[in-house]
Amino acid sequence: MQKSFEDYKNSVPKPLFTSGLGITRAWGFFDQILTKHFWLLSDHIEKAMYGIRKKQSKYRDVINQDVIILDDIFSQLLVMNAHEDGIIDDCLMTYVKGDIPKMGKCWNGAKVLYFMHNLYDILDTNVIEKERGKHWVSMKVDLITAELVVFYCNLKFIGKVKLDRFMEPVQKMIPLILQKSGYFGYLDPSPWPYRRPINHPHNEKS
Repeated sequence: MQKSFEDYKNSVPKPLFTSGLGITRAWGFFDQILTKHFWLLSDHIEKAMYGIRKKQSKYRDVINQDVIILDDIFSQLLVMNAHEDGIIDDCLMTYVKGDIPKMGKCWNGAKVLYFMHNLYDILDTNVIEKERGKHWVSMKVDLITAELVVFYCNLKFIGKVKLDRFMEPVQKMIPLILQKSGYFGYLDPSPWPYRRPINHPHNEKS
């Protein structure tokens, strides 16, 4: 099976990938994920999230339309804006309107937001360089229950104290953005709580 996969991988042309920000580049996805000690990068996350948005748009009768799928740039903007005294810049509100990312949707009427958040991307200046950008979590923003849900496969690697610190920018910015949008009526701008389920697949290594 491995030989068949290698033959297929070597026979097909490397596709071009246009990200949600309109950047086109060569995509050696299979080559990269087969590399020893490989780590997912922003481009891989964006490719996956864009694929979900594309299917959501194509299969409207099958996939829920009240779910918003964002990109990892959104989470980076959350962190940067949180460090600027909670100022919400125009780019964040462009997400709310659905103008970005590519094939994005307006948040009006949405029930859930999903995005990937890199814990060690730009938040912690004390992180050693070899660890930076290697720890992704899946984020669910439940707009009905007003809570954040964090899915992370390694329960031991990030303890509660550390995760509390990582989550502060997201907890702070989400209610502020929703309040500014005007789509959700009156909202308490206080930080939202988060929880991390433990009854999902996980591993012992990061």
